[in-house]
Amino acid sequence: VVQYPSRLSGVRSVKFDTKRKKWLEEDVTTTTTTTTTTSTTTTKAPDFTPPSALVYPSVGRCTYSAMYQTAFQGTKLIRSIYVKSPGDCFAACYAHGCRSANLISNGAMNTCELYRDSIIDYRSIGMISYDGSTVYFDGIKCDGP
Repeated sequence: VVQYPSRLSGVRSVKFDTKRKKWLEEDVTTTTTTTTTTSTTTTKAPDFTPPSALVYPSVGRCTYSAMYQTAFQGTKLIRSIYVKSPGDCFAACYAHGCRSANLISNGAMNTCELYRDSIIDYRSIGMISYDGSTVYFDGIKCDGP
């Protein structure tokens, strides 16, 4: 049985671009005691943690249609995750059952937006926009692990 990261216990996902609330910051107090002195140190939780990518198992060969420099603005976003390669985006799509995805280049880490809908569901062209750093993948079908 293959367990995907989103289904494992202890894996926490945060929606892309969510801001941490100040009330979530917690004070961490550490007390060190020796035979001669006592010192107390208080530190705050860090405001920013660098993004990390979830790792999905390989899904074999995938077929898809690609629209380069195009971003799909669907209404049924499943989730937005950080990935290192397009193959990771396809693996995440397979794990979450998406129909289409945007792969946005952000340097070392890329953002993969997974959608339950597709451009074919809409009759207007208002659902797509030009974006030089984005590739839209449609009709994604993978063989599976």
